[in-house]
Amino acid sequence: MQTDDVIIVGDKVELAADKGRVYKTMIEDKTANGLFLAVMPSYGGLPMFIHEHDEVTIAFFRETGRYAAHMQVVGFEKKGEIRYVWLMLKSKPQQVQRRDAYRLAANIKVLICEYIDDMPYEPADPRDNAGASVLESASSKDISATGIALSVKWVYQPGDKRLLRLHLNEQEEGELPACAEVIRLLPEYKIGAHSIGMRFFGLDDNMREYLAKYVLAQQQEQIRQKRYAKA
Repeated sequence: MQTDDVIIVGDKVELAADKGRVYKTMIEDKTANGLFLAVMPSYGGLPMFIHEHDEVTIAFFRETGRYAAHMQVVGFEKKGEIRYVWLMLKSKPQQVQRRDAYRLAANIKVLICEYIDDMPYEPADPRDNAGASVLESASSKDISATGIALSVKWVYQPGDKRLLRLHLNEQEEGELPACAEVIRLLPEYKIGAHSIGMRFFGLDDNMREYLAKYVLAQQQEQIRQKRYAKA
């Protein structure tokens, strides 16, 4: 018996990277080991901006509601004039409400480091990133469980990948490493300043949960401070 949280061939789905544009496509094929083939999504004639190893969110609908899961891009192929993308399911689809990840306004110190494709990287262990040189020290404008906006001195372009070292808690030693990709340039009106929006990728479930709990805790603290200020 087919359950609602299973993706099937013929499903019309939505693909999105962080808070970027939502692209619609269809599942054309699937394999027994959790790979799904979809027509390469496009909007206005332009294909979705994704690379191999990128992580995306897939969403689909059933009578019982909306379901979403994490997927990883594992390859591309072309049949005739049609391009396809192969996706690997990284998490079991869960029923969710239609809402985006909450973005917390926060000024966090972030070290931006070079990204090495073949680096033996484990998100939970900063020691694995010892070989990545620091490019600059930046500060965040906001952060969510899926991405971060930074004020930077360097000029970055969409598609640039970097290793970030996040100083989330000044009272605790150490840094939280996370790989991220530039997905948009943000308007900045100060001379000599630049702002970028970045999407995290390569996060394991523990790190996603840690970031989500951090954002929630800081949001609750900001609400308490506002209430205290009004009292």
